[in-house]
Amino acid sequence: MPSDILDKNVLRARVFKALGHPVRMALVELLMQGERCVCELTEACDGNMPAVSKHLAVLREAGVVTSRREGTNIHYRLRMPCVRQFIICVDTHLGEEVRGLAELLGAAPACACHAADAATAKNGGDEA
Repeated sequence: MPSDILDKNVLRARVFKALGHPVRMALVELLMQGERCVCELTEACDGNMPAVSKHLAVLREAGVVTSRREGTNIHYRLRMPCVRQFIICVDTHLGEEVRGLAELLGAAPACACHAADAATAKNGGDEA
């Protein structure tokens, strides 16, 4: 495999790995609404500043977010606007998948043993 393709895939994998944690996904979702101070992000997540800072560092190192300092505050924003479209795409797909599964389960014929149990219960427990 050519090294430029491998290098590109290493960088892509770093972005996907950075997005591969529920807390980091929550942070990205908050940043999809606009720039936020680290204290806002911490409060919205779990109140654990060191943990949130580590998650933000992973996102920053992968190039997903960028930060700027304003006095003693650090503000974060999305650096990759395409991440927003990706998350919307995933959410849409998952919504369709969940709806499809619900429809499938609703339309699935009852299991024969469940039907037999129901018939037995209806007949007062007497087996036919």
